[in-house]
Amino acid sequence: MKSILIKEVDQLHSKVHKNKLVSEYLVYLMQNDVKLACYSELGKESKDMRVNELIVANFDLDIAVEDIIQEVTFEELINN
Repeated sequence: MKSILIKEVDQLHSKVHKNKLVSEYLVYLMQNDVKLACYSELGKESKDMRVNELIVANFDLDIAVEDIIQEVTFEELINN
């Protein structure tokens, strides 16, 4: 079964703009445990656009998004 795995791998903090944070994501298209493709995206908007693109190209649109997407946050990665 195909799925999408999203990993937040880094957080970039601005030195110029206080409290400005941009996350870096790896977005994987998976077939069971096999990574078919990987995309690096900066920012939530770019990540969301890539995920939408993968859903439209690879999945039936009547499938619930919660059933095909797994997201791992930066905090989860550094704590494991």
